[in-house]
Amino acid sequence: MLRGAMRLTSKVFLDLAIWMGVLGVAVGALLPLLAVALGVSSETAWSSRFVAACLAAGAVVGALNVAVARMVVGRRLRRFTAEMQRVSESVDPAVEAGTAYETFTAALARRGDIDELAAEALQHYARYAGAAAGMVLYESAGELVVASSHGFVDASTLAASDRVVAVARSGVGQVLESPDDVLVEGVEAALRPRMVLIDPIIDKGVQLGVIVLASGAGFDVAERSRIVLFGRGLALALHVTLAHDRLERLAAIDPLTGVLNRRFGLDRLREEFGRAVRGSSALGVLMLDVDHFRSVNDAHGHLVGDRVLRTVALITRAALRGGDVVVRLGDEAFLVVLPAAGFSDAGQIAERIRALVANASLVDGASTVRVTVSVGGAAYPDSDVETEEALVRLADEALARAKSDGRNRVEIAR
Repeated sequence: MLRGAMRLTSKVFLDLAIWMGVLGVAVGALLPLLAVALGVSSETAWSSRFVAACLAAGAVVGALNVAVARMVVGRRLRRFTAEMQRVSESVDPAVEAGTAYETFTAALARRGDIDELAAEALQHYARYAGAAAGMVLYESAGELVVASSHGFVDASTLAASDRVVAVARSGVGQVLESPDDVLVEGVEAALRPRMVLIDPIIDKGVQLGVIVLASGAGFDVAERSRIVLFGRGLALALHVTLAHDRLERLAAIDPLTGVLNRRFGLDRLREEFGRAVRGSSALGVLMLDVDHFRSVNDAHGHLVGDRVLRTVALITRAALRGGDVVVRLGDEAFLVVLPAAGFSDAGQIAERIRALVANASLVDGASTVRVTVSVGGAAYPDSDVETEEALVRLADEALARAKSDGRNRVEIAR
């Protein structure tokens, strides 16, 4: 923009000089005619000395006009050029920041997973805002969860620090100058950053999480402006992603028992079976059925029956390992998916569930309700099956044997 204005100024004065010179010479050429009209003899008016003097006078007048124009108009053009310089200096960074923001938001829009979203955001903070290290945390069930972290030597300690928690609670950011307890990964050794920013992630007044950014040299004004700008895009993207994640969880959960519903549970079983086949690892499944559940409904009513189902689901979840999944298939039937569990593991877990349910009781007014469960199980690759449906079928057949043999029993297919 500035170079264009300077080229325009030079061209204007060049054109002005040419035309003023031509005009001055033309006026000088007309002076002999004017002199004759005013009574000067033709011999004198058209003499070479008089004509040369007239042309010289015209050229001088043209040059004076150019000088006056440069002095009057040039001053204003120089002032205009200086103003354009200031505008250019302020507009160029804004345009650059706007382009970076568009790139940032476009990249986040392609990420549907929270962890991927956070990792993508940190890459852009490093590229456009000079962040040597970064961390994105989001709130889940009242706790701060690290979605992605890059460059911090003590990431877990920093995430749990009082300063990060304080920003999450207050919604007010903090700037730390050369903090002693924060280190970032250097090329040869861990380095202490000169500046650490801890900013809340807020969208429409909702506190969503915290972003932590560190710089070895400190963040300059342009970088701070981009961090603020990026923060708005990150907050919006994170809000949308968290809302979508909550909706997915709600859609996957059985509203009565709080475990996975049939549709999502069978999808999870399919994923785990595929993973077991690809990794040559074990996978166990259990089929649970509440014994004489119809009698419970008839004797105590459906509300008590619902409480029984919730209790069985709660006990089953408590008996499982981390990573195991409980699914309500329908009515009083449950499916349990046990990654990395073979024949023996499935039998032990099934017996633990059976015993816990049998020893539990539910108070209904003056009555105490007790139920038992029958459990059938199967395990891959102990059982030679090729699909997850075949594995579930074996567990279902084992469940039928447990019920026919007297209920409150465990049967594992061999």
